[in-house]
Amino acid sequence: MLETGHMPRNFTIPEIVETYRVSRSTVYQALKNGRLGAIKVGRRTLVSRDAAEQWMRSLPAYEPKVAA
Repeated sequence: MLETGHMPRNFTIPEIVETYRVSRSTVYQALKNGRLGAIKVGRRTLVSRDAAEQWMRSLPAYEPKVAA
C-alpha cells in the first residue's frame, strides 16, 4: 500500500489499480490500445506518474442522464 502523501515516480499495475481505483482489465486495455504508455523492467510493467495522470485526464467526464 502507498504511504499517505507519497506518490511514486513510477507505478506498477497493482499500484495504478489501487491509486486510481480502476480495474486491472481497464489498465491493461489502455496499455493494449496505446492510451497509456509504459516501460518494461524485467518482468515488471511500470507506468510513469505523468503518463498515469495524463491518461486519467483523457478519460471522458461523467454526464448523468436526465430523465425526460
